[in-house]
Amino acid sequence: VLVLGLMMCGAFAGLNEFNERFFRTGDDIRDRLGARFLGYLPAFGDEEKTRRGRKEAPPKPAAAAGLAARARRQTRFAIKAPSSMFAETLRSAKYAADVVLQERQSKVLGIVSALPGEGKSTVAANLAHLLAVNGQKTLLIDADLRNPGLSRSLGMNSEQGLLEAVMNGQSWRSVAKMDPET
Repeated sequence: VLVLGLMMCGAFAGLNEFNERFFRTGDDIRDRLGARFLGYLPAFGDEEKTRRGRKEAPPKPAAAAGLAARARRQTRFAIKAPSSMFAETLRSAKYAADVVLQERQSKVLGIVSALPGEGKSTVAANLAHLLAVNGQKTLLIDADLRNPGLSRSLGMNSEQGLLEAVMNGQSWRSVAKMDPET
């Protein structure tokens, strides 16, 4: 019975390994997708806690104003902590894009994710801030028409946006907002 149990466990482990659909290393990405691996983005909360030198999670504010302030801090993390692993990975992605797109005058980078809450707004805002701080002309577009969370986290709510510009034939400049810091 013990031998049969061990054989069944081995079979289940092998089947699980065979059916695994996750990427665990940079080599997995290179081997399975044939794409260049640019780096890991650390879990944002973990790096922020490490940077502060704390082990415990920071208290979560209950008020909407506190959540908005936290979201604004997260969108500027890379420029507030330029030596962080998060900022370094974004710089690596920027350098890789420069190499790939070096012959083109116009460079467009899209940040997407498969599921909500994976951090695409945080990554996009931090990358845009890094580019702008380094003197590059940067236009960050929140193209989520249903839930423009990026615009909200940047504190740039307005009545006119991407949809109004496209539908009304307006110039993008008429609906653009400037970030005074970058």
